[in-house]
Amino acid sequence: MKTRKFFFGMLAMSGMLLATSCTNDALVNEPVNGDEVDATFVISDATRGDIGKGLNADVVVCGVFDENGVEMGNLRQTVQVQNKVAVFNTRLAKGQAYRIAFFAYDQDVAYDVTDLKDIQIIAGGELSNIEERDAFAAYVNVTAEETVNTVTKPVPLRRIFAQLNLGIDAAEKAAAANAGVEVAKTYIKVTNVYDRFSAYDDAISANATLAPVEFAMNRIPGEELEVEGNTYTYLALNYLLVGNNREEKGLADVEFVWKNADESKTNNPSTHFINIPVQRNWRTNITGNLLTNPAKFTLTIDDEFVNPDGYVENIETAVTETVSTIAELQTAVNAAPVGRTLIKLAGNIDGALTVTQRPDVEILIDGQGNTFTGTIFAAGGSSWGNTEGLTLQNIKFNNDADNIITLGERDDTSTRYVHNVIITDCEFTSQSGRNTPLTAYQANDIKVVNTKATGFHSFAQITGGNNVSFIGVNSECVRGISLGSATNSLVSNSTIKATGAGKYGIRHNADSRNDVLRIVSSNVEAFIPVVVRKTNDTVIESYTLSFEGTNTLAGEEYEVVVGVEEYDALGETVTSLGNNASVNGVNSNWRTQGF
Repeated sequence: MKTRKFFFGMLAMSGMLLATSCTNDALVNEPVNGDEVDATFVISDATRGDIGKGLNADVVVCGVFDENGVEMGNLRQTVQVQNKVAVFNTRLAKGQAYRIAFFAYDQDVAYDVTDLKDIQIIAGGELSNIEERDAFAAYVNVTAEETVNTVTKPVPLRRIFAQLNLGIDAAEKAAAANAGVEVAKTYIKVTNVYDRFSAYDDAISANATLAPVEFAMNRIPGEELEVEGNTYTYLALNYLLVGNNREEKGLADVEFVWKNADESKTNNPSTHFINIPVQRNWRTNITGNLLTNPAKFTLTIDDEFVNPDGYVENIETAVTETVSTIAELQTAVNAAPVGRTLIKLAGNIDGALTVTQRPDVEILIDGQGNTFTGTIFAAGGSSWGNTEGLTLQNIKFNNDADNIITLGERDDTSTRYVHNVIITDCEFTSQSGRNTPLTAYQANDIKVVNTKATGFHSFAQITGGNNVSFIGVNSECVRGISLGSATNSLVSNSTIKATGAGKYGIRHNADSRNDVLRIVSSNVEAFIPVVVRKTNDTVIESYTLSFEGTNTLAGEEYEVVVGVEEYDALGETVTSLGNNASVNGVNSNWRTQGF
């Protein structure tokens, strides 16, 4: 099932009989340098429908901005959607450039659209399970050359939200009923949600903040949830403002609470889902045994919205512990049973923590914004491929004296192969210019997401391992990220700034055959932004350095350096890595013999 879209077209007035009811002489824009041109935008396919299947907007706010980004208030209109069509008609000065922003929404929902660059949900609009909250936006640029004549320019309006759904099938509903549970109302709390949107940019507002958002207890939706041909009863439906178009998907934690009609029964403690992938225009569904035991769930992102992901994962409810000291934290980690254990920090903690991975034991430590001033050492037990894992989230690390997170020990094979590690929404701070937030030896499947590091020797020092990703990170250290010989490495949607003279931004060793380093939509500023070293004639033929999306590489003299020695042994300029290897996506200066 595909998402239906708005389309906009600029049409000649003579061809738009529908527009006559919307014409208003007060909307005339006084020309700056002479004649005017009629401009009509037709908004079509703005229909109501079942949950997630149609567009609930019944009005469209249309704002005209001059070339300096200032809205021309006399041209603002809110037009009604009637019979699947809305018409915005105005007059523009010939020879002038404009941006026209559109925000389509249900006028019964409490949006404050006073400033189209800073749209907000006003107080009272935070109830759970409000399908009518769904909203859509786009903008179109009209150049000075285009305003000389009538222009036709179709523009699709895109949903500004991710949709998060919870549902149960008939068997789970019957099992719950047998236990005396019939859910009537639900509440959810979701981390990592923005609070403001700009239709002018079709993006998160510059004034937005990223914080947990609570959707207050409200009746469950009355319609059914369809996922991959299966039918579920809705328990929750909510729209989340989580990011911009075409960004990497974010990760959110979800707390879920239900009550029956008279509120005499509820789930206590509440149910938690950890690291749920969400992205604008994607629909994330959590289905399964949400009310009874065993607490098994399936997470899918289906094709109801744009960009299906095909992501499927079985997850379990997390056992929850709250700790206040390093001793309590160590005890909770050691005692974690098979399955997921969520450990929350009640306050700031100092000390050394050791996590030894055990089969099928998944540990999630949520700092809740508190500060950890110690160290964390994880041992993999020389095993790899099991379901155990470690997630560190929402923690502020502050340590000038030591490396902070160490995955495995270089000279101890019993600790190698730490795996399934996620570091998300954390902040590492130092003033020393020494040490590093993350050191890993032969670790696999490591993800660092939406995390910041400031004032260290480098963000990370990786040795060996596989599938190491840095997504949405921000680093301002003496050096950047050293990926060592880790295979299948990724740096995406990140900003890396190396402050030290003569230092690297991203460094990788090309001493593994058929290896790839992907750099996606990132900004890297360093003496040399990207360094590929330890090459040889055999390996380099099968090595791929891939630049994807829009990357900015700001170097002192060269953006990319490839070679075998230290950076002071620079060689001749080259434009490729070998006959079979590839370098793509960046117009750069290249040099061999790099660091």
